[in-house]
Amino acid sequence: MRYFELIIVLLLLSIKSYSQKLDDFPTIPIQSKFTLKIVPNNSGSFNYNLRELESIDSDLNLGEVNTLLSDSLPKDEVQGVFGLGDFGNTKSTLLIIKTGNENFLDYELFIDTKNNGKYKQTSTEPIYHFPSMEVWQNRIYSIKIKNIKKSDQVLIGTNTKLDTICKGKYDLTEGNRIFENQIDYILNLVSKEEKRNSEIERIIKVEDSIQSSISSSWGWGDKLLISVEGRYMDGYINSRKVKQPMVYEFTECPNLKRYIGYYYTKSKKDVKMVVQTWKLRRVNGWYSRDYESVASDFREKHNFLKNTLSSRMSIDKGDHPNHESALYSIDWFKKDNTTAKLAFYIDESDKSYNLNLYIFKND
Repeated sequence: MRYFELIIVLLLLSIKSYSQKLDDFPTIPIQSKFTLKIVPNNSGSFNYNLRELESIDSDLNLGEVNTLLSDSLPKDEVQGVFGLGDFGNTKSTLLIIKTGNENFLDYELFIDTKNNGKYKQTSTEPIYHFPSMEVWQNRIYSIKIKNIKKSDQVLIGTNTKLDTICKGKYDLTEGNRIFENQIDYILNLVSKEEKRNSEIERIIKVEDSIQSSISSSWGWGDKLLISVEGRYMDGYINSRKVKQPMVYEFTECPNLKRYIGYYYTKSKKDVKMVVQTWKLRRVNGWYSRDYESVASDFREKHNFLKNTLSSRMSIDKGDHPNHESALYSIDWFKKDNTTAKLAFYIDESDKSYNLNLYIFKND
């Protein structure tokens, strides 16, 4: 009999945990930094309490947002900042959130868009040790978090062996694998006839999934200098004004750092061009001095990119001049309404390396 009563009590507790109303969860207002303490429960998810909540006086600066979050968190904590900030050239509402738990965590997020205490659920991506970001073009006045639980997502490249100096998550081989996984998505993203505002959110989720970090877009306007039919796309793509791009980065240990910029129009927010560039990684503010390895890595990366593009696009021998010399190589590719330019410059005597890939739509 006692065993039966224990079963009833456990069932009642389980029902109670699932039937918690949204009002039972703390409200996190805009312009806040918060820390949650999470505790596993019998339902396989986590209960939590709001351990800390403090106001943020100024708008969020994406270049400095990591300084607002702890470098390392205990495994029983979730931490985030929620506020207004510039995303590209647009004032947006941002949620940057991470956890110290050993697992990726899913969570349900509810937003108040009218400052009336009424919430609606919105989509989220799993969170982990690196910051994950949610972005809204409109103002969100407050949020509520519910149903934190272990995610099915796993970390990419956990078996990669890296040197002890480079703290990146990937090596050159892993970087190549990520490019192969992304290139079809990028070609489809640029070539699609109809675009939706949700593409920007999709880009954020794709970059979050490979743990890349937000990078400064300063100077990226110069990368639009691509000759097309004798003219330059200087701030324009086929006469369409584009916004300063969203730029992300990650390291390919030990020598390379990859940057990717997504250029999209201000009106429709449709992506018109994607630029990827590989640069020499800095170590404590200085470039690596392992020049033989650097040159080898850049050549290997260039050959890989050329072969990968060749397997998906045809070499463009008609409309654009391909060129190769001892110092640089330019290759053009095309597929339907999409063009790609792969430009590689290497001067070992001057220790200069430059590898860029431009993918854009021919309107």
